Amino acid sequence: MNIAGDVCNEGAPHFFISRAGPDGPFAIKIAHVLEAAGFRVFIQDRDIINESIIAAMQAALTSGARTIALLSKDYLDPARVHCAAEWQATIADDPLNTKRKLIVLRVGACAPPGLLKSLAYWDLVRVVGDEQLLVDIVTRAVDPKAGSALPDAIANYWRDGQTLVHSEIRPTTNFVDHDDALDRVDQSLWHGEARVAGITQPVATHGMGGVGKSTLAREYAWQASQASNGYAGIWWLGAGRDHSTKGYDGVESALIDLRTTLYPGLEQPRERTQAARGILEHITHGGYTKPWLLIYDNVDDMAVLKTWKPPANAHVLITTRLTTFRKGEVQAIAIEEWALPDAVRYLHHESGRDDIAVGEAEAIAEALGRLPLAMSHAAAYLREVPTASPASYLAAIVRRMQAVPPSFDDAKSVYATFQEAIGHAEAQAKGARAVMTFAALLAPDNIPLELYQQDAEYYPPELAAVVADPDGIEAATGALARLSLIEFDRAANTFSVHRLVQGAAIDGSTEETRHSWQKAAIAACAAAHPGYDYTQWLAYERLLPHAQALAEASADDVGTSLAKLCLQAGRYFYHRAAYDLAVPLYKRSLAIRETALGLDHPDVGTSLNNLAELYRAQGKYDLAEPLYKRDLANCEKALGPD
Repeated sequence: MNIAGDVCNEGAPHFFISRAGPDGPFAIKIAHVLEAAGFRVFIQDRDIINESIIAAMQAALTSGARTIALLSKDYLDPARVHCAAEWQATIADDPLNTKRKLIVLRVGACAPPGLLKSLAYWDLVRVVGDEQLLVDIVTRAVDPKAGSALPDAIANYWRDGQTLVHSEIRPTTNFVDHDDALDRVDQSLWHGEARVAGITQPVATHGMGGVGKSTLAREYAWQASQASNGYAGIWWLGAGRDHSTKGYDGVESALIDLRTTLYPGLEQPRERTQAARGILEHITHGGYTKPWLLIYDNVDDMAVLKTWKPPANAHVLITTRLTTFRKGEVQAIAIEEWALPDAVRYLHHESGRDDIAVGEAEAIAEALGRLPLAMSHAAAYLREVPTASPASYLAAIVRRMQAVPPSFDDAKSVYATFQEAIGHAEAQAKGARAVMTFAALLAPDNIPLELYQQDAEYYPPELAAVVADPDGIEAATGALARLSLIEFDRAANTFSVHRLVQGAAIDGSTEETRHSWQKAAIAACAAAHPGYDYTQWLAYERLLPHAQALAEASADDVGTSLAKLCLQAGRYFYHRAAYDLAVPLYKRSLAIRETALGLDHPDVGTSLNNLAELYRAQGKYDLAEPLYKRDLANCEKALGPD
């Protein structure tokens, strides 16, 4: 009986073993097991003699042979691009491996990443010295007709595919499930009103700032990721509208990140919007037997779902401050402040303080409006500042609330706790307040440390001193993280800040001070630009949301550095063929330079030429021609007709 599956070419191998060099001996051992069972096997270690390795492997992959991938740290090393290319080529037209053309065997301690994480595999790491067990597992693994019921002897070596989870999804320490909100979300997503095309009506958790909407969504997603019968994948999308581009760049970027996660090593797309929509189609039509969960965080305009909602096979969870919705638009779940006993219990547990009487904890909780975000910062402060008594902390908070700016009228307690925490962080590490003020001007998520690593001349004096000190940023961010003002991601070398923390860090400053900080942040962001070559695209994508946030919040009179920042972002979009996003950035860069430098300045000519090239690429020759003529006239005036 031929259990190897269909083979396209007579005499071609039944199996191709894809492995990293150090795993060659294991590949040979598995080849011997399969050949003893009557199969033909192609392995690089033995079957490539005096011929091109690439050509020979390509022939094996296209012969109809099934691929056996031997997972190990070496195999998953990004530098070994051929390993990723081999397994990805095998399931290119069947990403869920429903045809079982890819057989995954784990032969070394490693955690399967990306799309591999969602595929089932056999774990051979513990199969040491038992040759018969190895034979039994390998022959079972390659049998496409084998059922799901496994013999007891080998059942312990089978691993089901796991839920693919965004890095934002993680457990929340001491999470408080007020009013059974998790269960309400779960019931609404799985058993709520069904809509056409097999997609459940979106669920919107809504409430005031600081009430814990995003925390609730994150905790629900984490618990769902641990359930064996839950979702195929869970992905987090920043869904606020970018007013500078009039689009939802956070959603598009998140979908591009998912594309990279599913297919590591795949070339970055020029047509980003098209590629992002392709991922939504993949979620719908990729053959998943379980739905996906997509979390649209911080929605400020429900129009985002018209543009970026998958057609089917996905549950959609929204966090928003919006309170009114069209009939039938969403299943709305209001998130309220904590009950007093929950707030008191949380404060005692998270502060680790046994000197806080129940009455004192209740007074603090009531002063803070029992808002989860404010309570978490109060607990962090009392934990990190043991010299602060409950009475002194409460007095400080009340004093802070008396000076709340109008923009925080609906979240006075949140503002007060942030101000008190920022003040103590500054006392712990000089410059912490300056780090926060700078961060308040950027996008809230994934702020890269390279924005704090440019020449000191770009920064205001209070931040320049921190930047110039080799240990300054580390000390400042450490103090801020200990007080829960920022959340640091060591792997990505970035940190994130809650939007309300950003507001507290910058609100109350004079217009002149804000203008000065904006100018510095724009100059530093422009200086951090890695270059325009496509190999630098991923590096620039770390900066792009922050460049967009700065451009959106700044007036044109902030200076020509803003023109440079807009030009950098516009050129990135131009090279990615996202012309509609590039146009307003190029036009703004030109307008700023014309006003600041005069119509004849060489930098104005550069902006004219860039915009003309963009219109030409769009086929809008009637718009490009006058710009080219203006640029030509400027050049002739400056350099002469010859």
